[in-house]
Amino acid sequence: MEDITKSDIKKVCYDLYALPKDVVEKLKKRKNIRDVLVDKDSSKALSKKTVQQYLIAFASFMKYAKKEGYISDSFAENFVIPSIDRAKPQKDAFTESDLLLIFNPKYYPYHLDEAHSPHFWLPLLALYTGNRIGELAQLSVNDAVIDEKV
Repeated sequence: MEDITKSDIKKVCYDLYALPKDVVEKLKKRKNIRDVLVDKDSSKALSKKTVQQYLIAFASFMKYAKKEGYISDSFAENFVIPSIDRAKPQKDAFTESDLLLIFNPKYYPYHLDEAHSPHFWLPLLALYTGNRIGELAQLSVNDAVIDEKV
């Protein structure tokens, strides 16, 4: 490991972007990693998130190797880890016609029918609170509190 140079680290980091999604299967067939590389902007290349995870793991490994004395420099400044935009796409809200279909009396349970009480209350709670049905389904009657007669 002591023979690793700054240019070796840069090459590894650059080549990660050119690895195909099915790199393991392709490496089983061929011995040389150069034979499996694809264009880094290709849809066949690893996703930016996967590259980020590999680079974080590789940087951690190199820092560990330096800490344990296997190498004299971890070359940490050569690891350019891509940032991932974690903003999720905004989902469209229900339209008025969607809500009329969901709460259609033909399908929507009657509020006094105790056998279908969750089917009545959960969609309403989801609509007014913005919570997911899975979160609301975990609630019990004891979780409801009267606050200032609301």
